[in-house]
Amino acid sequence: MLVKFLREERNKGFFSDAKKEVDDYFKLNAIPVYGNNIVYIKGIICCLFLFSPIVLVIFGAILQLWLLFFMYACMGLGIVGVGCCVHHDANHDCLHKNNKINRIVSIMSNLFGVFHKTWRIQHNFLHHNYTNIESVDEDIDVGFLMRFSPNSRHYKFHRYQHIYGWILYCFLTLQMVTYKDFKLIATFNKKDLLKIGKLKKTTAYAELILYKILYVSIFIFLPTYCTDFSLLNILSAFFLMHMISGLCLALIFQLTHIMPETQFPKISNGSVSQTWGEHQLLNACNHSNNNVLLFHVTGGLNYAIEHHLFPGISHIHYPQIAPIIERVARKHNLQYNKQQNFFLALREHYFFLKKLGNNP
Repeated sequence: MLVKFLREERNKGFFSDAKKEVDDYFKLNAIPVYGNNIVYIKGIICCLFLFSPIVLVIFGAILQLWLLFFMYACMGLGIVGVGCCVHHDANHDCLHKNNKINRIVSIMSNLFGVFHKTWRIQHNFLHHNYTNIESVDEDIDVGFLMRFSPNSRHYKFHRYQHIYGWILYCFLTLQMVTYKDFKLIATFNKKDLLKIGKLKKTTAYAELILYKILYVSIFIFLPTYCTDFSLLNILSAFFLMHMISGLCLALIFQLTHIMPETQFPKISNGSVSQTWGEHQLLNACNHSNNNVLLFHVTGGLNYAIEHHLFPGISHIHYPQIAPIIERVARKHNLQYNKQQNFFLALREHYFFLKKLGNNP
């Protein structure tokens, strides 16, 4: 364990109570924790949105330049849908009760440019265990251009991050498909974290390179080779695809963690002064919990608290267990962070970025 948490008093702490009540909910209603037909139908639609356009492009059905850009724009939205509604549950082994299916589906992330093995280490292990902890959670260690934590180093230009940050958000998925996975392998090797994914540096790099070649072949080389569009046309459309997916995914992720309500605990002597359950509760923030459309589009990630406490439960169940967790949190005098809607959450995120930029 990279950081130690306080030990929760057995059968009396917040997480123990929450887990018991959530478990009772599934038992009493005889409901499996995995995805259901709604999830699978939604997943098929998202996959069609991502893969149908590239098939049309490669097989010559798209002849006009504006249609090419429209197809890649659709794929940008498809990346968001597949990433949030399909791959995310599979990555947490809760899309289907058959874990082989989960593992196969999680590999799909390579088809939109994200190496599934480094993602499991970064997301499942680091982000989910050590949320918002400086130098451990890779999701807030994004380099010097942005300051996401009050514990991060402050530069003078950060005072403008609430303005230029939205442009950088557009590059989220583009950096993931280009250099970030290579950087993560190097970082995880240095920190001796590759063993978590049962990886060795050489084989990890070799596998990553093969997946990147496959990805570039599908979305750049084949469209250029099989159509009359120039390489510049294809690269421009590819860039647009990632600008759309990058901005959408950044907003989905950031509005649930980089918020004024969430805490950013400091490590003291290798530990933090919270139990694991309290840490997950206090470092996540829900929003738009009454917005059914946003819930389905984001794969339930607007229920960040429920997801962080119970990542092994499919997102389709979050609306039902959210009232349970909120009630248990109140019982233990703990704050349950939530914003009423997306636009209020966006506003709070904007002002929090501004605050982080102005206050060293």
